Amino acid sequence: MLLITVLIAAATAFDFWKCYFAESKKARGGLEEALICFSLLSNVEKLMRTGRSSSDALPCLDGMRVISMTWVVLGHSFSQVAWAGRPAMTNFNWSVYKQLGLTSTTFDELLVNGYYSVDTFFYMGGLLVAYLTFIELDRKRFNLPLFYVLRYLRITIPMAFIVWFTASIMETLVTGPVAGLFTTRGCQENWWHMLLYINVYVTASGSCLGQGWYLGTEWSLFVASPFLILPMYYFRKSRWGLRWWAFIMLVFTLVPMSLAIKHKLPPFGIE
Repeated sequence: MLLITVLIAAATAFDFWKCYFAESKKARGGLEEALICFSLLSNVEKLMRTGRSSSDALPCLDGMRVISMTWVVLGHSFSQVAWAGRPAMTNFNWSVYKQLGLTSTTFDELLVNGYYSVDTFFYMGGLLVAYLTFIELDRKRFNLPLFYVLRYLRITIPMAFIVWFTASIMETLVTGPVAGLFTTRGCQENWWHMLLYINVYVTASGSCLGQGWYLGTEWSLFVASPFLILPMYYFRKSRWGLRWWAFIMLVFTLVPMSLAIKHKLPPFGIE
């Protein structure tokens, strides 16, 4: 944490000098560009910018992204309260909230229904994949192998760093009332599950990253996305593209709903 703080302070000071005192305002070379990535000055300016970053951007999603992220943080924060109160639990269920008396108000219902906050990210991810793919198809630049390779590299490089960090260093930094529940054994033994994104399909003695289920699920949906997008594009002048979309929508609605009912998963599993 001290190293990160020093890096941010140095980057901000350098960026300030570059903006107000240096003759050239632009960063020169990859080292300067990499350093400015940690600058508070540049990052706050980008975060507060309200204009459209590019012609293909969809700024209407920004509000949904902020609300969803807030909802996710809120749900996880309160789930840690439940975990701390029941350290012997091996499997967490949202029905614990009711047992703890956390479902008596409308605000409490935001916690119980926190699963829907993740659905918005799946929605935005699917929307952006389809939107950008249709643009590439119109420009005759769509390449199916690169479609997969570029996505894999984009999400795997930072995720691999997190896996390494968790397996080697994280245990020395964990403190708090539930620190005893934390273990690095999962990432030390099953790290390759994350790199192949099969963590949602295999049952191991210890999972590497609990939150990695999202990337595993999103990668599966991403792999399947061309089977929906390409027929819709190439058969858009007939009704077969729309029929194929309706069929996929029906299947991807009925199957998860049936599994949720059968296994008593939220929202059906909360009693």
